[in-house]
Amino acid sequence: MLRMRLFAEGMIFIALFVVNDKFKRPPRPGNSPLVSGIAPGANGNTRPLSASQLRQLEAWLRLHQEGWRRNIIPASNPSYMVQVEHSDGTTTQVYLFSSARSAIYFAKHGEGRRSEAGWLHPPAMEIDGLIALLREQA
Repeated sequence: MLRMRLFAEGMIFIALFVVNDKFKRPPRPGNSPLVSGIAPGANGNTRPLSASQLRQLEAWLRLHQEGWRRNIIPASNPSYMVQVEHSDGTTTQVYLFSSARSAIYFAKHGEGRRSEAGWLHPPAMEIDGLIALLREQA
């Protein structure tokens, strides 16, 4: 009897979690301007993103505000990754995956704010172009 009760309570908890998630607004990488960013550099170091790279990444993210799916699990083995700071003090990590099933994943964090994370599957050509743009040395 106790097992059935625990099982029923567990199922109710899971159902409430799923229903609650359905009514949350979709995740978005953010609308606030990018003020700085870092990318992988030579010899395992990092390098700053140029102002041009920041503006182009910001424009791409603004054009792709819709269609993101919620995902709280960090992505692994990205083709390329950058970290950017927004004018509102939040930080976003952008993971780009170039493959037959291309994807872009973001994780956004801020002081005293809930984290947001999500993924989007744009065409591989878009991801490859974004990676090429972000890899360019200033």
